Amino acid sequence: MAGQQDRPGAVETASGDLAQRMERLPPGHPSSPYNEDGTRKPPVFRPEDRELPLPDEPASDAEPAPRQSDEPDQRSLDTDDLTKESAESPEPPAPEAAGHEITDRETQASEDSGADGDDGTARLEPTSLDDSRSDSPSWWQVLPHLKEQWERHKERWPQEQRPPVDRSTDEPGSWRGESGRALSARDNAHVDARCDRIAKAEEHITRRVEDIERPSAGVLAGKDFRLKERDRLKDKVAALREDAASDADPDHILADVHDAVRYTLQYGDSDYAEAVQSDVIWMKDQGFDLIRLKNFWEDREYKGINSQWRDSETSQIFEMQFHTRESFEAKQITHKAYERMNNLNITDEEASALHSYQHEVSSIVPIPNGAKDIPEYP
Repeated sequence: MAGQQDRPGAVETASGDLAQRMERLPPGHPSSPYNEDGTRKPPVFRPEDRELPLPDEPASDAEPAPRQSDEPDQRSLDTDDLTKESAESPEPPAPEAAGHEITDRETQASEDSGADGDDGTARLEPTSLDDSRSDSPSWWQVLPHLKEQWERHKERWPQEQRPPVDRSTDEPGSWRGESGRALSARDNAHVDARCDRIAKAEEHITRRVEDIERPSAGVLAGKDFRLKERDRLKDKVAALREDAASDADPDHILADVHDAVRYTLQYGDSDYAEAVQSDVIWMKDQGFDLIRLKNFWEDREYKGINSQWRDSETSQIFEMQFHTRESFEAKQITHKAYERMNNLNITDEEASALHSYQHEVSSIVPIPNGAKDIPEYP
């Protein structure tokens, strides 16, 4: 495999680049400066910290020069009950957090509720100096408010009151999901067999994607959930079956599912645009075939870039998403809203409220400089 010096757009920096990379690691990672609950880890003790400076040397605890912000201006959220109180950092990525398919922008993140302080109010500490400098509320300040909104939605439309899915008349060997969609016994068996082949291809693709990550300015987020759950895959096939001919080949239907295997590369705001384009070129150079790339940074209900690729050795199609930490977190907290919108029994009133919620979450995600200009393909 080619070294980093051969990688298009690669820029060699020293310890500063390493520090930025560590900042982007998921909370709880051994090398991350953040604990699993989002709080910053205490500084590592160094013996020289206790050494007194020589008479002609400055003290080691001298006030450092103020750091200049390299993040773009953050967008504000116009809400009546929004405050600028500090709050806790978000929890680490939850199960099934990696998927967000291009056509319907599916996400598989588990619900991520905010932590509460002793006084019952949500608390969230800025994740960096820049997060606390904006005159308008930053993403991390608004996050507890967004999570509280979701709790209010669940109180208004409790899922527990919905009738259970009726499977009493389904044929033996068939499948029916919580959304109400179903597969015949023939299609269900076919999808099961295909899932086994997908799982085998995923092992090969993951090794190659990890090779992509090593020289990248980004880090793989949600990697533990790179393989779509079998029931989620069946639900998607069942949805596509509704629009296909009754005698359509299940293989042709499965070919339209592009996120059975999926990954996310997460970047810092300052290097997002350049790093994403560099990694797209790098993936092509490593033998992955780009099928489609869609830029959602101007979308009302989702922010990020999704792309579809084909692994030349296994012919398996997979999805690669390109996110910032904020856009990845936004995708996670709107996961349950997406799930509810795909339920066949949802009311028009709730669906409208869910769309509004997704728009509100998306509207506050900071947009990195140059992100909107990343070209789509084809």
